[in-house]
Amino acid sequence: MFALRTLPSFVLAAVLFLISLSGFAAPGSGTAPVSKTAAAKKAASPKKGPSVRRKVETLKPVMAVPTTDIFHDHRPVALAGWVTGADGMPLPGATVWLTGSTHKLATVTNAKGDFVLTLPNNAPVSLTVGFAGYENQTVVLTQPRLQKGLSVELKQTVSRR
Repeated sequence: MFALRTLPSFVLAAVLFLISLSGFAAPGSGTAPVSKTAAAKKAASPKKGPSVRRKVETLKPVMAVPTTDIFHDHRPVALAGWVTGADGMPLPGATVWLTGSTHKLATVTNAKGDFVLTLPNNAPVSLTVGFAGYENQTVVLTQPRLQKGLSVELKQTVSRR
């Protein structure tokens, strides 16, 4: 007597055996025979040649291309740094902003000239630093997460009288 747990495997084996005998082509198995009507068989009988077979089309996986850069970390990055003048003194109140991006991010330095700017991800960015009476300076960072601290030194503008 068969145990109940072997019965489903026996039924599955029997079904697969019957399918293999019937000549049914499973998807992806290559070709399947095409049935012909009696008139088509008579018309094809004088010709000697290979039997007609139709290729069974299979679905192929489609490669999905990401819309963002997968090589950069997509977690927020806290970028810290300090801004000084040409004399090495800190510049409190200097503005640091993100340029060349759709994100509008900016921050202001504290009394010691330090700033922290939280970037949306680790993608390359361009930062501009400015202060009244000094020339704006642009800094390009390829991987902001690797920066231990960004030091920016601004030069004074030359006043013409």
